[in-house]
Order: sequence, then C-alpha cells, then structure tokens
Amino acid sequence: MLIGIRKTRQNSVEIARENHERMAEEDVHIATKRKKKKAKKDKDKEGAPKAPELKGPHHDVLQMEQLLIEVYHYDPKDITVLIDDDDPNHIQPTKENMIRAMIELIEGALAGDRFFLHFSGHAMQEDTDNPDEEDRKDELLISSDGKTIKDDVSIHI
Repeated sequence: MLIGIRKTRQNSVEIARENHERMAEEDVHIATKRKKKKAKKDKDKEGAPKAPELKGPHHDVLQMEQLLIEVYHYDPKDITVLIDDDDPNHIQPTKENMIRAMIELIEGALAGDRFFLHFSGHAMQEDTDNPDEEDRKDELLISSDGKTIKDDVSIHI
C-alpha cells in the first residue's frame, strides 16, 4: 500500500495549533529569530500555524510504485495507491480510506506473508503514558481530511 498526502484539509488547523503549542512549550529556548519570523508568515486568518503543503509525497509514491513493479516484480494489481490529487479515479487518503486499505492489505494473511506500507505526508508525535512506547510518544499519521491514525491502530484491525 502506498500513501501520498500533500495537504491536509479539515482539522489541520487544530492539529497544527496543538503541535505548535506543544513544540513552543518544549523548545522555546532553541527558537531562532529566523524561525520566529517564518512562523509569523505561516499563520492562517485566525493566527494558527498552517500545515504546509508538501511537495514530494506524490512523487515519492509514484517512484516507490515504479520500484516495486520494476525491481521487486510486484504485480501492479496488488498495489493499492491512495493519493490526494483530487482525481476521481484515485482513492483519496482520508482516515476511513486509509484504515479500510490497511484492513484489505492484511485480509487473508498467512504465516510468512510480507506486507509493505509506504507513507509520505504529515505526521506528528504526542506524549503518552503507555509503557510500551520506549520514547513515551505515540506516532500519528495525518490523513488528507486532517484526522489522525495512531501508530498502534494495527492492534485494532
């Protein structure tokens, strides 16, 4: 499964604001004047930080797809691509579509099967008390509709 997300849409302002506030509290002492100037420019109308549009995710996904087919001889029909290019023929990488694709990826899995998931897009970390997280942080993917998918979602699939 290959996922490429350039820009988050709904809820991205809230996610960016929470990330910005968390980072500001943790990293105030290392902020530079240049970063402060840039942060002022990268605000929306409400003053919240914008989640920037990424330039590489679509390219990354297409390159990875080519690698899987040409080098590793994957059958193209076995590759699911989710990409936020607003093409009605492409599956959009919303939270619902991403989880559905993950479920379909592992359906019928047998011992010894291998899976490949490539994600290129926005992600974040948040503090957790979960003792299974060595770094005390959960990792979250941010879908094109601005919703998050926690790193341990596979436990629930």
